Amino acid sequence: MIHKEIQDHFIENAETYTRLTNEKLPRGLNADEIIKTMIERTGKCRIIMVENNTFIDENLKPVFADPAALAEAEADELFAFACRLYSVPYLGDEGKSVDQFLALELFKALAVNAQATGKIERELQCQYIIGEICHYLNGIMFTAEAIEAMHRVLDLAGDYVSIKDKKTRYYAVAAYRGLTACLFNYGSYREFFDTVDKAVLFYARQDVRSLDPDFPWDELTNKVYKLQGWVGSHLEFGVGKPIDEDLAERNYQVLVQGFDSRELGILHGSDREKRRAVIGEETKKTEKENGMTIACYAVSAFHTGHITMEQYLDILRDCLAVQFEWQDPPRDFVVTNNRINVVITCSALLARYLNRISSSHEELPGVALALFKFLRGISLVDLSVIEAMGDELQCVMDNALDIQNRREYIDLILKTTTHNHLPTYVHSMMVARMITLITKYFIDHDPAKLINMRGAKTAEEVVALEEEILEEANLAGMAHDVGKISYIQAVSVTSRRLTDNEFGMIKRHPGGGFKFLDKEIYGSIPDVVRGHHKDHNGKRGYPPDFDNTTSPYQFMIDICTIADCIDAATDTIGRSYQINRTADFIMNELIELAGDRYSTEAVEALKDPEIRSQITDALNNYRREAYYKAYQEML
Repeated sequence: MIHKEIQDHFIENAETYTRLTNEKLPRGLNADEIIKTMIERTGKCRIIMVENNTFIDENLKPVFADPAALAEAEADELFAFACRLYSVPYLGDEGKSVDQFLALELFKALAVNAQATGKIERELQCQYIIGEICHYLNGIMFTAEAIEAMHRVLDLAGDYVSIKDKKTRYYAVAAYRGLTACLFNYGSYREFFDTVDKAVLFYARQDVRSLDPDFPWDELTNKVYKLQGWVGSHLEFGVGKPIDEDLAERNYQVLVQGFDSRELGILHGSDREKRRAVIGEETKKTEKENGMTIACYAVSAFHTGHITMEQYLDILRDCLAVQFEWQDPPRDFVVTNNRINVVITCSALLARYLNRISSSHEELPGVALALFKFLRGISLVDLSVIEAMGDELQCVMDNALDIQNRREYIDLILKTTTHNHLPTYVHSMMVARMITLITKYFIDHDPAKLINMRGAKTAEEVVALEEEILEEANLAGMAHDVGKISYIQAVSVTSRRLTDNEFGMIKRHPGGGFKFLDKEIYGSIPDVVRGHHKDHNGKRGYPPDFDNTTSPYQFMIDICTIADCIDAATDTIGRSYQINRTADFIMNELIELAGDRYSTEAVEALKDPEIRSQITDALNNYRREAYYKAYQEML
């Protein structure tokens, strides 16, 4: 049994750790004060992490190893503790999320225990919360798991009116809506629409309504109905399987009912000022959707033949314009995320169709620049939606990005992703510095190793292109972790060692970063981003679908891997989850492990006294400058 005071201490630790890692540094600090403050915070976080890891080792590891063996009283106690880590909002109550990933692992273990002991209602509760957490985490990695959990809830619910506990009945009710929301992003459209119909029929049943008249039946019904309209946002990008004609028309009929004849006449007309006014009215009226309803309507109407391409583009232009003109939106997570959704979707669609009309269309650069300027102003915590919008963002980049703005674009992505987490942003600067130092060493001593960089075909061309190659090496270092855009906020505030799910998220960041840079104009950078966590021999590491040994830039990938390891293993300022090692220790270790794990040729640089001195200086002195630079930029 876990005493309540021990639970309290773990939760207090987790909340303190989150506060310390999220808390902005005060203004007016000099470089020494920044480093002192960061080291103090990291020291406190390290103590917390040791204590919380001990708690998990002593109290939870046995549970995860054999959840079916839990006694009933122990299972009840752990369920209460899991609910303290993550609680579901219930009839006006506020939910709470102290540590959703650890809660997820606990609810999974408790579901196994409930199934083994025949506790149907307890398993239903666990499965619903599993589904909600996985849906909240989003991304294909978790949505399939959420769908499975919600299906299990509905199976367990059986005859709804026989469920004794009211909260359990609420979870069974909410599972219909949760399943439709999950299927919206993952699964066939036919299954989605069938589930919508089943949910609406269930919510209309008088026997279940009369049993719990205080449940938000109409609200749940409206949410399910509304999801049908949002399917329109998928039509352009083929999310899931291609939509059948009858479902596309059904989607259109749902959306068109949201507008009266006057509004439709203006949306389809040529008066841009009136159209913007209608979009603005709709944006204010449906604040949470931010005008996305109109963008979805335009997509659906175009693809079902109800409006022309010219009308389609006019509506999208004005949806985009209204978003950029809205200077002071409510500071609400959902509102902000949906603004990003509107902007990226409309930008991508405009880029696609304007590019089809004319590859040199004057609006293309404007679309991209407007998008990037918008993203620059969005806080890190609101950017988790970007991963799900990756295809749309890639469409904008493919069609509209000025190839002369490589550094500006990478700098923007960094500042809108890792910049709000100081240690991660500094890590990018540190890796960039060390990649540049090591690359310079090989240009001077063995330039043939860098053939293919910037198109160089010979060692002589490598030397001649030194400035361009060093610039690209630096950019590769800055960009290597941009794929953490959707994960850093979730895992950077974890007051204990990572769960399997968390580590699974982290392992996705090389592939996630690659999709933002997958263009010929970026040279070696996309491969470096994608491959910097692969072993030199390609047999281990991630992502598994990338063979770094076939890349023409494998040597630059190897250099980045080395630089990444050196900085991560020696950071005494921003990393609380490890005991840090000296520069000499880690460089010697990399040399010893050369062969399969690290490139024997790349680690040759680490044997050179001058390079070792430069790297040590970077770790001791440049890191301090990098923290100060990042701090000033954040202010």
